[in-house]
Amino acid sequence: MLSLRKFRVLYHILMNYIVDYDVLYVIEDADWVVKSEGMNYQKYMKRNGIRLRLSITPIGARDKTIHFGSVSTWINDNGAKKIHSSNKIVLTWYHVPENDKRINYLKNLVPQISYLHTSCEISKKIFLSYEFPESKIIIVPIPVDLEVFDIDKFDKQFTRQKYQLPTDKFIIGSFQKDGNGWGEGMTPKLVKGPDLLCDALDLLEKKDQIHLLLSGPARGYVKSRLDKSGISFTHVYLKDPSDVVELYSAIDAYVISSRVEGGPKALMESWAMKVPLISTNVGMCADYGIDDVNLYFSKDHSGASISKELRQAISDLKSSSAKQMVENGFNAVKNLSYDKCSKDWLKLYKNLMTK
Repeated sequence: MLSLRKFRVLYHILMNYIVDYDVLYVIEDADWVVKSEGMNYQKYMKRNGIRLRLSITPIGARDKTIHFGSVSTWINDNGAKKIHSSNKIVLTWYHVPENDKRINYLKNLVPQISYLHTSCEISKKIFLSYEFPESKIIIVPIPVDLEVFDIDKFDKQFTRQKYQLPTDKFIIGSFQKDGNGWGEGMTPKLVKGPDLLCDALDLLEKKDQIHLLLSGPARGYVKSRLDKSGISFTHVYLKDPSDVVELYSAIDAYVISSRVEGGPKALMESWAMKVPLISTNVGMCADYGIDDVNLYFSKDHSGASISKELRQAISDLKSSSAKQMVENGFNAVKNLSYDKCSKDWLKLYKNLMTK
């Protein structure tokens, strides 16, 4: 008997073969960010006459543009999945963790790839160091839907009451998947820096005056560390990643503690929701962030440095400098909307469709 997973794959193969479309956007078979990103682009492309189909497999596609929404949808540690030679390939690869075996296959895939897409200069430099031709690399930022992430639609006190959050504590947000696998996530995904986040919180003097609001799957490691440190927290799991917008309205600051990133989306989402942001120097944060102007930059990837910037954010909570900082972030994010970023994809897709 076929498993549900195999049935879904077979269904998508059949649809890839018989349904008429312009672009096949390959997503991960999970309700998380890559799928959400594909759905947003699908909506925008439809308004502009491009038929973008979402699929969990590229098999069955012929004479199409295949856009792999993440590297894991095409390449694993054993190499790349075979794709029919009639297709044009766009590969999105946001960030390259240290010792990522998949990068070693990239050079041999150059003839197959029309464009390698990434979101930041740090990742582009890595691809260039592996001799991928610069002419095939494009940078399109990860966008945010400003119609959804609209601070004026929410009330902080109402959201805190809804989720039974403390009203007398400084609430820090962390809305990501930072454990390995899709289970409890007791093993930390080190590129996301959950250990650095917990180290930073451990170094705060008044732990009883902070509260962590967590979202995302596989947060077991962080929750275990918080329990050991005696730091209160609330974990809200949301099936649709875009629903996290409501949680941003409840927090006083957000912490990005990653070692490697392509974005992350938390950068744009925090700015859109006027939330003070503490971040390591990664991904799009390095491209668009300005220390003490639109975010607090950790000087290095350490708990001590992150903790120092977090203390400053707590100290600045109601100051004019903090208010100006979030306004600066809010102004910066206007150039990272879906309307603006999708125009780049529209142009690229139309170019590939005419070749």
